[in-house]
Amino acid sequence: MPVGSLLAQVGALEVLLIAGGGEASHNYHSHAVHVRALAEHLTARGVPPNRIALSWADGRDPGPDRAVVREAPVPGDWILHDTHLDGPTDPGLSLENTEFPGLEVFPARRNALRKWLSGAARRLQPGDTLFIAVTDHGEADPKAGEGQGRDTRIVLWGQRWTQRAFREDLSVVPEGVRVVLWMSQCFSGGFADVALDRPNTCGAFSANATEIAYGCFPELAGRTDVGHFVHMLDGLAATGSLGGASDWAMLRDDTPDQPHLSSDVFLTDWLNDEAERRRISVDALVDEGLARVPADHPDRAFAARIADAYGLGAIPDQTTMGARLDALDRAEFAAETWRDLWTAPTTGARRWLAGPFTAEVKKNATSAEKRVIRGAFVERLAAAARDQPGLEELLMAMAAKQSGAATAADTLGTQIAATLRIGDLHARLAAPHLLPPDAAKRWEALRACERAPLVPPAPERAGRIPSPPPALPAATETVAAVEQARPGYFGVSYQDQGEDDPTAVARRSKGVPVGRGPVLIGAVVPDGPADRAGLQRGDVVTAVDDEVLSRPGRFREMAFFSAPGQVRRLRVVRGSETLSLRLSATAFPMARRPLEIGDPAGELPWRPLDEPLPMIGGGQGRGAVLVFWATWCKPCKASFPALAAYAETHGLDVVAVTDEREADVRAWLRARTAPFPFPIALDGGARTGGLFGVDATPTFVRLDAAGRYVERGVGFERTLPLGTP
Repeated sequence: MPVGSLLAQVGALEVLLIAGGGEASHNYHSHAVHVRALAEHLTARGVPPNRIALSWADGRDPGPDRAVVREAPVPGDWILHDTHLDGPTDPGLSLENTEFPGLEVFPARRNALRKWLSGAARRLQPGDTLFIAVTDHGEADPKAGEGQGRDTRIVLWGQRWTQRAFREDLSVVPEGVRVVLWMSQCFSGGFADVALDRPNTCGAFSANATEIAYGCFPELAGRTDVGHFVHMLDGLAATGSLGGASDWAMLRDDTPDQPHLSSDVFLTDWLNDEAERRRISVDALVDEGLARVPADHPDRAFAARIADAYGLGAIPDQTTMGARLDALDRAEFAAETWRDLWTAPTTGARRWLAGPFTAEVKKNATSAEKRVIRGAFVERLAAAARDQPGLEELLMAMAAKQSGAATAADTLGTQIAATLRIGDLHARLAAPHLLPPDAAKRWEALRACERAPLVPPAPERAGRIPSPPPALPAATETVAAVEQARPGYFGVSYQDQGEDDPTAVARRSKGVPVGRGPVLIGAVVPDGPADRAGLQRGDVVTAVDDEVLSRPGRFREMAFFSAPGQVRRLRVVRGSETLSLRLSATAFPMARRPLEIGDPAGELPWRPLDEPLPMIGGGQGRGAVLVFWATWCKPCKASFPALAAYAETHGLDVVAVTDEREADVRAWLRARTAPFPFPIALDGGARTGGLFGVDATPTFVRLDAAGRYVERGVGFERTLPLGTP
C-alpha cells in the first residue's frame, strides 16, 4: 500500500520528540543520535517535517548542551581507577552544542511543552494521532517503597516533569485523538498510568516504574545498538506499530531492560488484584489460563525463542518461570556480593601502588594534554607494579576476579529481564481465558491502540521476523562462573596498622611490633575459621605463611585467595607473646539478601543476651519493633521511654539489637543503675542489621504479627520515626 494511503487511513500524525538531559554534562550524545534517527525514519515514511517537533535540552541556544566522549580510553588505565591520580588525569567529556536542521526545536522546559501541546490540540482532530517519544533520563517516584511509586518523572532541561504533571498537561488534547507514548527513559513504566486512565491512549515502556533503563551513553565509539530506543526503532521500521516494535525489543534488547506495553501493565494490575481476591498466587492464576492455550500458539513459540536466546532453558509455564526467576535472582545477588567484595582489595592495592606519585597536571589542561599525562602515569604505575615481586600478577588476578563477578552479574541481570519478558507473554496468553467481560474489553482496547498502524513499515523491512541477539551462555554456566568468583574467608574484622595510627603508636610504646602491614583484629565471628583457630580480639597478625605483612590490604588478599580447606599459618602477637596459629579457610559465606518492605523477616541471625526473645511471626497476634542501638549512642537511649510507650499503646514487642561484643554490652549494663527496658539481641557481624539496611543508630524496624517487614525509620529527636500500625 502506498505510504500516503496508509497515512490517510490512520489520520494525521503529530510527533513530539523529547530529550531534556538535565544539563549539558548529563545530556549524552546517544540522545541526539536517537532523536535524529527517529525523525529521519518518520520523514522517510511520509510524515511531513513540519509535523515533527523536538523538545531538546536548551533548544536552539548556541551554548553547549551535549556530552560527548571523542576518544577511546587510554589502554591499561584501569590501574589508575579510584586512585588520587584518576580524576586529575581524566580527559573527561567534551561539551558541545547540537543542531537539528529542518526540525522545529524548542527547549525541554515544561512551559514550552505545555505551549506546544496546546497548539497541537488545536490542530488535531478526532481520529488523528499524537505520537510522543522520550529518549532521556528519568527518575523514580520519591515515594517508591511507601505503597506508591508510579509518579515517576522525565528529566527536562533543569526541570522534572512528573507523571501526574504530564497527565495534567496532556489533558488539553481531545479524547478523540489517539495518544501513543514511546518512553525509553529510566523508570518509564510509571507513565503507563496515563494510558490506563486516559481513553484512546496506549504506550510502550523500557522499564518498570522502579527500574532503570539502558542505552544512554556519551561515547561515539563502541556499540551503538544498545538499549530500548534503538530496538524499538528497528522494530518500528519492520512492523509500523508500537506493539510490534515493543515485541521486537522483547527479543532483541540484550540489556536488563524490561520492554512492555500499557496492556501488560493493565493485565498485571488485574492479575494481582484477582489473585489476592482468590487467595492464590499470581503464578497459579496465570497457569490456570495457560492450561487452555494450545501448544502451537505463536506467542508460545515466541516465548521459547526468548528463552533459547537468553540461555534460560525451557519455561513452559508461569510456575516454572517463577522458580527460574528466584534462582537467577539469588545468583545475581551472589555475583554482586562477590564483585563488591573484590572491589575493596583491588582498589586498595592500586591506591597503595599510586601513593608515592603526585599528579602533576597544570591548571586548565586540555583533554588532549590530560590524555598524554594519563598514558605516562599508566606506564609508571605498571613499571612500579613489576618492581614489586608478584604484585603485577596479583593485581591482574584480583581484577580478573572482580571482572568475572561483574560480567556474571550483568549477564544474570539480562537473563532476569528476559525471564520477566516471558512472564508478560504468559500473562497475555492467559488473559482471554481469565478476564471478565469489562476487563477484557478494556484490555482489548489497549491492545488495539498498540497494534494500530503508526507509520508504514519500511519496504525493505516489512514482514521481517526479528532475529535474536547472540545467544547468552546457559544460565547454569553463568551460575557456575559466579561460584568461581567467591572469595575465601577467615571470619574476622580488622584494621591495618599504619605507622601513624594512634592504636599502633600506643602498641609500639608497649613493645608490640607495628608497621604498614600488620593487622589488629577487631572482632572474631563465632565458630568461624579464625575462632576455631584460636584468634582473639586485640591480636596483631604480623605474617601469614611466613610472608611478613608489609603493606595495607595484604591480609585480606591472602584471605580472599584462600581455597576452602586451605590451611594458613598465622604469626600472632598477643600481649608480650608471639604465637603460631593454624587457620583452615572456608568459602566466603553468603549473606541473606536485604529485605524489602512486605517481605517476611523469617528466622533472624541473632542470639539473645540473656532472656528469651519474643517470637517473631509466630502467629501470636503481636507485631514487634526492632531498635538497632549501641551503648555509646545517646539518641538511642533517649528514645527508649518513647519506644516503650509506643509499644504498649500498639501492643508490640520490642527487641534491642546491637552488633557490639557481648563483653562490652555486659560491662555497660553492670554500670547502669536501672534495669534495661527491653530484651537484648546480639547481632554478630551485623547480619540482622544488614537484612534491614541498617547503617545508622538508632534505626527502628517494625514487623507485623505475621513477621513481615512493614516499616523502617532512622534517628530520634522527640518522636519515633514510625507511623501507626
